[in-house]
Amino acid sequence: MSESQVSAAIHDFASSLHQLWEKQSEEQQQRVQADYLSRAYERRVRSFYEERGINYSNGTAASEVAGLDELEKNLGFMKKRLEKQRIIHVQAVKEVNAASSSLRSGMMSIFEALESFCLERLEGYQQMRNPNKGGKV
Repeated sequence: MSESQVSAAIHDFASSLHQLWEKQSEEQQQRVQADYLSRAYERRVRSFYEERGINYSNGTAASEVAGLDELEKNLGFMKKRLEKQRIIHVQAVKEVNAASSSLRSGMMSIFEALESFCLERLEGYQQMRNPNKGGKV
């Protein structure tokens, strides 16, 4: 096992770590966007009820509210956008989880490469120290 193989294992792990960092950043942006859209949608629905003098928090059935079609028409686009953003956020979370799970295997490959490298160097040192024994431990 050469130094370059150990270096390559470390480099691969660093790349995986960087990808995880990027995916976490993207997930955070998606979460913020989904939260913003959710709050904006909630404010619009609350405003609709308040304009009609209905206490939004009392659980009034939507079928009892006049102008419900207007609400659906006005907020339909916003609701679709919110649902799409939530789906994007869920996908981003899945990608972060997948990237996180690969870190363990990346660390294992680093330690395996280091172990092989160190054993080869130890054998080389022992051969130099005891040339007549053929490098056996």
